[in-house]
Amino acid sequence: MSTGSAKILDPEGDRIEELKADLLSLRWIPWLTAEKIITPDEAAERYTTAIAHPFLQLEEPILETSQLVAAVELDAFLEAGAVRFDRGRGRMVLELDRVPAVVDQLMNEIMEIVPVGTSTKIQTLIERAL
Repeated sequence: MSTGSAKILDPEGDRIEELKADLLSLRWIPWLTAEKIITPDEAAERYTTAIAHPFLQLEEPILETSQLVAAVELDAFLEAGAVRFDRGRGRMVLELDRVPAVVDQLMNEIMEIVPVGTSTKIQTLIERAL
């Protein structure tokens, strides 16, 4: 379903809407945990699942909206150190304590784009990620 912001930004609007949906679902996790609707372990599981999913979306060439959104999300998490590669353990590590701040920062960037309606800013996010 397309919203007003998607119409303003087409063709980048779909990317914005998908990013907003992903980030909004993550943004609720601290509140759900504080209200004891979910446990801290459930919160960690939701963060892990949400951040692992973009890895599955990436394959060459990156052309689809879901792939571009995955690249933007992963770039933000990697840049902030919320996801990193642990050479000693030979695997990716999720720093759960850093995730909420990254989600808020990326969501704020996205929300600055929506009222302006410029494709230049979303394109900058995509280019930074690729």
